[in-house]
Amino acid sequence: MIKNELAQGVFQYSFSPLREGSALADTIIAVFDGSKALLIDTGYESEAKQLADEFSANGITVEKIVISHWHSDHFYGLDEFLEVPVYGSANYAETHLSEGFTKEQIDSFPGFNKISEPVTIEFGKHKLELIPHIGHSVCTLLIKINDEFLFISDEIFLTTDGKLMVPWLCGKGNRNELIDKQLSGWGKLKEYSNYTIIPAHGPAFDGSKLAEYLDNLTAYLCAIKDTDGKISYDDAVKNCSNPPANQSSVHGGSWHNSNCEGR
Repeated sequence: MIKNELAQGVFQYSFSPLREGSALADTIIAVFDGSKALLIDTGYESEAKQLADEFSANGITVEKIVISHWHSDHFYGLDEFLEVPVYGSANYAETHLSEGFTKEQIDSFPGFNKISEPVTIEFGKHKLELIPHIGHSVCTLLIKINDEFLFISDEIFLTTDGKLMVPWLCGKGNRNELIDKQLSGWGKLKEYSNYTIIPAHGPAFDGSKLAEYLDNLTAYLCAIKDTDGKISYDDAVKNCSNPPANQSSVHGGSWHNSNCEGR
């Protein structure tokens, strides 16, 4: 676990990739008010435990948790922080269904503060704005921190050394519907180029790079849509000035192959 201070009282904790050959590392953001902390995401159980153990050793108490979206690598660590108030998108059920959860599991999901419109949270001297967003997921929250940082969840993936990655299409709908949803979400992101951008995977970056990243990702997805998914990775990135890297899938193959096949 690597601890990186982004600003006074705002830290990014990065973890080693959990799968051999993966360039994808999970992160947890912690905002501190003295010995109290607010977390954005909890990672998987093993990652949350690393952070919980460090906090315990240093007398730090987690007071609030914001879940950026309801995918397993962002909330499975909640069991390490029982009884802590949680904030997350009210659209969690649709995501859980698409991820294979049963209706019984969804109905028994622990209670949390359900966000369906922008909400501001004050935490000590810090201010966080939770903004519902549809792109990578229907249950995404964009999170402004002190009007300086924007946590964008999985709208953009970066490798551990900061290289742009292809997107991961997920959710309900056919391939082109998922592409259109992602493109619409990216269109709304461009207004935040004056923020420092924090992705959920990879290092923070200056918002001046945001438009370039989004233009390259858009060119990649449009190439898939224009060919009905019948395109190689090399051909799909031909019109990209900064070709996004092709991540290996945990299910075999690659993210590009999965994007072409759809869900």
